[in-house]
Amino acid sequence: MQDTAFRNMIERQSLFGVCIIQDGIFRYTNQKFCDMFSYRQEDIVGKLKMEELIGLVDRKMVSNKHEKLLAGEMDHTEFGFTALDSKHREVEVEVWCGTIEFNGRKAVQGVISDVTERKAFYLKEKSYEFKMMNEQKLSSIGQLATGIAHNLNTPISVILSNAELLQIKYANSPELDKIIRQVERMGEIINGLLIKSKQEQIQTPQAINLNEIMKNELEFLNANLEFKHNVEKKFRYDENVPEIEAIYSDFSQSIMNILQNAIDAMYDRPVKKMEVWTEYKDDMIIINIKDTGVGITPEARMKLFDPFYSTKPTPMERQGDEPTGTGLGLSTVYNLLIPYGVRIDIDSEVGVGSTFRLIIPVSRNQDRPQIT
Repeated sequence: MQDTAFRNMIERQSLFGVCIIQDGIFRYTNQKFCDMFSYRQEDIVGKLKMEELIGLVDRKMVSNKHEKLLAGEMDHTEFGFTALDSKHREVEVEVWCGTIEFNGRKAVQGVISDVTERKAFYLKEKSYEFKMMNEQKLSSIGQLATGIAHNLNTPISVILSNAELLQIKYANSPELDKIIRQVERMGEIINGLLIKSKQEQIQTPQAINLNEIMKNELEFLNANLEFKHNVEKKFRYDENVPEIEAIYSDFSQSIMNILQNAIDAMYDRPVKKMEVWTEYKDDMIIINIKDTGVGITPEARMKLFDPFYSTKPTPMERQGDEPTGTGLGLSTVYNLLIPYGVRIDIDSEVGVGSTFRLIIPVSRNQDRPQIT
């Protein structure tokens, strides 16, 4: 099809952006396409390379589909990706692509629709739905945990009291000392579970101690045998960390999500080390969580807090016993902590590990009546 004939046919289409790519360069675009990406037609045609319009994360995927079309491996394809406009702002698009003959040579035609608002609405709806489901789940788990803990307290009390009586009779028995210490430890764990389940059902701000929340979440992670036995751990807590006014579950859930991600990142690493420490300086509480995991690429870091984005396979994609993800863990962290003015910094090196840093302003979160 000749350039003039093609132009006359599609310039009338105003609902979709239309483009032709040949030799990796845009050879034709209609006005809708230009408007979609805030370009002038003279700045695109014959000048702009296809890859310049595609976000880093999706660049390889789009290039592979483009090559398969030109190689005749498929007649057409439909997919979505993140594009970049002239000011490098992200535009979510869906595209239909097929091959055509343009000016006597093979080219790829794309018909593109802007789905940014639709996707944002969908993600917001799904995020809200997940939040409601998660709150209900937390409530149910909290009630179940409370019931279990109360039921365990009685037999543990009986074991402890009888062990103490036996200790009077057999004062030099090291075995009884071990039994008593372990039963007391079980009591501490159950008490921590009761506190956690009770606090997480309270959805109003209260005075919380982030050191204590961190200690509790790390203690519960010992139920993960991989974490308990195979991860070298180092914890340091700044005793000067003040209390803040916050909803307990906002921070307990966020900290647990980051800790779990750190464990997952070390899944098949030869060296597994986790370092956690807190600091208080310049009116800021800083929580640091460091791992020796696989690290995060710059491309992945750009989307790390997007809902439903995950570098881990879904449960359906799982090949062995590797960790799976829904893509909601870190987006939940972001949504829960942003109202408190928390800044989330990430230092990461691929093949070395990552450090997540929560920087929490204290003055802003003291004596607050509510979170809005």
